[in-house]
Amino acid sequence: MALAGFVLVGLLISRPTLAHAESPLTPGERALFPIEPNEPESPPVNSEPPAERHLLEAAQMPHAEFDFGEHNIARPQNDVYHRGQWGVSYLTGFYGINLGPAPIPFSMLPEMVRFHRVFNDPRPDRLLRGSFEWIFELDTLPVVNGPASIVIGGSFLVRYNFRTDTMKRLVFYGQMGGGGMFTDAYMYRSMVLSTGFEFIIHWGIGFNYFLTDRLALTAEWSYLHFSNGGILLPNIGVNQMGGLIGLTYYFKRRKPI
Repeated sequence: MALAGFVLVGLLISRPTLAHAESPLTPGERALFPIEPNEPESPPVNSEPPAERHLLEAAQMPHAEFDFGEHNIARPQNDVYHRGQWGVSYLTGFYGINLGPAPIPFSMLPEMVRFHRVFNDPRPDRLLRGSFEWIFELDTLPVVNGPASIVIGGSFLVRYNFRTDTMKRLVFYGQMGGGGMFTDAYMYRSMVLSTGFEFIIHWGIGFNYFLTDRLALTAEWSYLHFSNGGILLPNIGVNQMGGLIGLTYYFKRRKPI
């Protein structure tokens, strides 16, 4: 009996060290010798169910819509300038800087409507990172000072929008093209524009400043050349420079994939 008592006392004294042992206790030892843990159990790394965790992560993802906020987040597939995007513009202004060759004034008040179609998505991995546009332009230019009363015509233009991969709100562009027009200048027996039909060459630079994700304020500085290309002599053309201002609206953008 004395020997059994010594063994029992020894087990009681050595029991706290078992709490730190690496091997777990047997069910019998747990019942006979309850142990109070010295350290609280560490909380689980993530106690949220997998389904709720996925919903939380999805809610924290950046929104795919066009964003003019502090971080200016916009996904390329939801950008204004993507392949197949359509738009329309209305511009007015004044052409009054006469570049000759004849020293005859030829000032006009242009009224222009343009239909746009974006040719390509932004390409940040290429030299020309921006987006190209095809533009069909309808021109009505009443002559307010010069030997004519009206110029009416149409042109096809190619525009390059600079850095549409990063510049979301203010987008600069350059464009060029040409077409044909009708003018009644020949009826005034002037030394310029000797035929009713004349060709148009059109160059311009400008910018779109987006007021919303689809509507932009457009401002442009343009050069126009009118001549009949030698169809009838004398072929003295008109070269004018002037400014345009108006609005451009891009229709419903492509939804995120």
